[in-house]
Amino acid sequence: MVFQQQNYTNTTNYEGFNRQDSKSFYPREYNSLSRICQGNDMKISLSWNVNAWAKVKQSFTKSIKSRLFSCSRDEAYKQLLTDVIGIVSPGELCAIMGASGAGKTTLLNILNFRNNQKVETKASVKINGIEANWDMISKYSGMGDKMKGLSGGEKRRLSYASEVVNLPPLLFCDEPTSGLDSSMAQSLIESMRKLADNGKTIICTIHQPSSQIFKLFDSLILLTEGRLAYIGPSIGYRVPNFFNPADHYIQTLAVSPKNKQIDSMRTEYIVDRFGKSENYARILYDIYWTESRPAFVEQDIPKYSANYLSQFGWLFWRQLKLDLKNPIATTVTIVQAIIVSIFLGLIFFRLDENEKGVQNRAGALFVIIMQSSFGFLFAVVNTFPSDLTLVYRESKNRLYSITIYYLVKQIAEMPKFVITAAIFVTISYWMIGLNDNFGVFFQVLLTIILCSQVAISCGLLLSAASPNIEVAIALVAPAVMPLLIFSGFFLNDM
Repeated sequence: MVFQQQNYTNTTNYEGFNRQDSKSFYPREYNSLSRICQGNDMKISLSWNVNAWAKVKQSFTKSIKSRLFSCSRDEAYKQLLTDVIGIVSPGELCAIMGASGAGKTTLLNILNFRNNQKVETKASVKINGIEANWDMISKYSGMGDKMKGLSGGEKRRLSYASEVVNLPPLLFCDEPTSGLDSSMAQSLIESMRKLADNGKTIICTIHQPSSQIFKLFDSLILLTEGRLAYIGPSIGYRVPNFFNPADHYIQTLAVSPKNKQIDSMRTEYIVDRFGKSENYARILYDIYWTESRPAFVEQDIPKYSANYLSQFGWLFWRQLKLDLKNPIATTVTIVQAIIVSIFLGLIFFRLDENEKGVQNRAGALFVIIMQSSFGFLFAVVNTFPSDLTLVYRESKNRLYSITIYYLVKQIAEMPKFVITAAIFVTISYWMIGLNDNFGVFFQVLLTIILCSQVAISCGLLLSAASPNIEVAIALVAPAVMPLLIFSGFFLNDM
């Protein structure tokens, strides 16, 4: 089955287009350069021409043979996207659709310069006719990603809301309706429809939308086996009676493993026919028209969406909310400090003031410092790896500075660790009987609190330098052990 449009207008080939005939050829109003960017109401047109490849994973045996016996080490590649072109203009809500493995998410990731480390690309992505890069895309776009700690529907809604709150002129959404019921999915797409009506450019991948949702899209991109099967208006093509258009298109373009040869021939025919169609020529001319008149987008956009004080306030509030939702962690830390301090006090209970007492006091102080270092260091070493994905996404979207995030983590958790250190030192100090002078006690207390803050800073450093929690924990012993060995308790100055 071939997609057949009901109405075409007469056009010529791409090479023969004349700029003078643009209005009669394509009934779209193109804004002049002075009207494309106006203050906060910036208009973004996104055009692209994309090819992408991925390395083919070889089995372990083949990999060893190729390395040992093959002179050339050329790796095999599989083409994920082949000459996929497209353009989305301001005020358009565009849906990228296709069967599983068609290349929807790959295309979306290339367009917004995300998660492309494992993909080789040869792509041209342009904003208002100007070649774009990551910095340019990140300034003007938002990307709805996944979040942790919430249900599927909550993740989707919160992720979308966190991007829309800044009203970016260009918005990417990867399957925003997945995990949502039909009513919530309808509501979410309707909100995207309103944003598009206000001049925003929105591109999303979507998996089998309902017929009601499908009607909300202005344009449609259909992919099959990494090739472009259709791009253009979302309505105007014949669909069998009582069929959801989205289901019909996906079923027509799907390649089943059982009928791979027949399905591949059908999709190949569809792709070839569309590549020779007048509608494809329209898109080529649309891209040509936009890119031949580049409009320089404004560059005076602030580095972050809010000032540093606002960033600090909201991050601090969020951290407090997280701590209040998880009081068990704080309770366990305080209870652990009480138990360890009592156990230590019972072992070194009321030391005598003699030569043995001096040696025992040195040992008690060493254990107190070691507990303050190791205990607090392990408590924070998993801070950044667990939040790495969220922090990376939010910082790249210019929501806040990494420096502010670090300061908030340090300051928000400081009262908890200061109180814990004070409880630990107070109990163990008076049970051991280090010195009955209150001034000396205060000096010891202040010293231990400062030691604990140094340990926390070292823990945060190891946490920030580690890709995951396992690596962070593994780095603790090599980092702390030299400090303990040269602390003076095990090795005296010769």
